[in-house]
Amino acid sequence: MNVETAQRLADLRRSKGFSQEGLARKLGLSRQAVSKWERAESSPDTENLISLAKLYGVSLDELLNPSDEIEDDIEFENEDRARQREAEAAERARTGACDRGGNAGE
Repeated sequence: MNVETAQRLADLRRSKGFSQEGLARKLGLSRQAVSKWERAESSPDTENLISLAKLYGVSLDELLNPSDEIEDDIEFENEDRARQREAEAAERARTGACDRGGNAGE
């Protein structure tokens, strides 16, 4: 499964108000299975794809093939997450450097 489809599965789940645990329970699966789908580590089988499409009120085509608008949203969200991770890493590096610098005189 590609990352875009995995992201779409996670976005649809959230938009319908399901936790990973709640969705897993509804489908008779483990939370870990849902988590793996959403991290693109595995793919739902055909039966689960059909169940997801029915549960979310979308066609299989909509579930698996994003529209241009959805692709733009996913691209924006991925870029935003990347910027956030970079900012967090820079903050950790800055804080770590300050901590090391502050302890140097002791």
